[in-house]
Amino acid sequence: MSRKPLPFPKPARPAAASVLPVFFLLLAALLLPAQAAFAKGSGPQLPQPGFRSVGLWDPDIPIRMDIAVWYPSPRIPRDLLLDGWSIRVGQNGITIPGRYPVILISHTTAASRLASHDLAATLARHGFIVIAPTHPKDNMDDTSGIFHAALFADRPRQLLLALEAVEKNAALHNIIDRSRIGILGVGAGAATALQLAGARPDPSLLGNHCALPENAVSADPLCSSWARLFHPQIQAEFAALLANGPEKFTPVLYAKAEPLTGGSSLNDLSHALAQDNKTQPAVPPQPPLPKTDTRQAQNVLAVGLLTPGLIDLFPDAVLQNVAVPVGILAAGNDAVYPAAKSVDRLQLLLPQRPALRVLQNAGHGDVQAPCPPMYQESFSALCGGQNPSGEDWRKIRNDFFVRFFQKTLGPPGPPPLLPSQ
Repeated sequence: MSRKPLPFPKPARPAAASVLPVFFLLLAALLLPAQAAFAKGSGPQLPQPGFRSVGLWDPDIPIRMDIAVWYPSPRIPRDLLLDGWSIRVGQNGITIPGRYPVILISHTTAASRLASHDLAATLARHGFIVIAPTHPKDNMDDTSGIFHAALFADRPRQLLLALEAVEKNAALHNIIDRSRIGILGVGAGAATALQLAGARPDPSLLGNHCALPENAVSADPLCSSWARLFHPQIQAEFAALLANGPEKFTPVLYAKAEPLTGGSSLNDLSHALAQDNKTQPAVPPQPPLPKTDTRQAQNVLAVGLLTPGLIDLFPDAVLQNVAVPVGILAAGNDAVYPAAKSVDRLQLLLPQRPALRVLQNAGHGDVQAPCPPMYQESFSALCGGQNPSGEDWRKIRNDFFVRFFQKTLGPPGPPPLLPSQ
């Protein structure tokens, strides 16, 4: 008797868990081409703040200097802990091809190359290269030079040495446009910025600087009771340096004032900066300049001043000869460099009325980057606090200087290429 074949067992229903991997594989297959197309630049991508740390050591001068550089990059920024500071950058990111204007930052007394890192990152997002050295012997770790006249001669040169060091960096030298250089001076760095625009300080004014009512009770390091003991020495050193040539204090040839982009005046610019705090578009990448282009000459075309200090060390006639546009953001409650006298004096004497914004309730440190905890107690005047009104002073600062340097350094990009025939 023949047996009936056993029924073939029915396949078991797959569990939901075994279906999910197949579903995600199919979904990934659909999404990857679109993701790859975006990565290849199918649409416009905003620049991110690339960042590199450059070192300079020249035993012949001698000088050792740490330099921070921010630049336009496609790398997504991440948190980086450096020298005690927490900054958000695309470390060692590749550059976006082009030629970009340069902004050299001179920090205030006893500060750091990273003291304006948030502003520098914002400027890089908008198409600028920002170069900020830590000034030797005038920083958070070493203040041995602040009571010597040589510091006034050395600081401007240090900015130029930092520019040269970055130009020699293999990853960065092709994106620097030396024809468009701006200086941003913070606090005491305002004197450095004005020197690079052709102004020379006068040591005989040091006593008058500290005798002014608003400075007599301020936290200005040069006006402390201890610092006043060094005033005769500083003045004697100034005189000795001047005897070797005035160029000691103005080490770079400066450009005559250039017409502003679009034909606007600085008065119009000042009004626009005071009214408009919206995010601005990036400066378009500039094409490489031909080697024969005469614009390769080094020119300082604009000066930005943030909570400016030491303005009283410049004679009236010297300030009247500053031939480049100046943008000033001051803090109304600045206890280190009180704003009222310096701002009024700059407005009165500069040949072009400066673009100006005064944050009435802000203190000196309130418009600087927040300090690391390790510096909060020792540098309380520089570190700032919270704004009780809720107004974002640092965003206002960022928008102000982006607008100012776009107007003075960032011309329109090149016209689009014609389609090939």
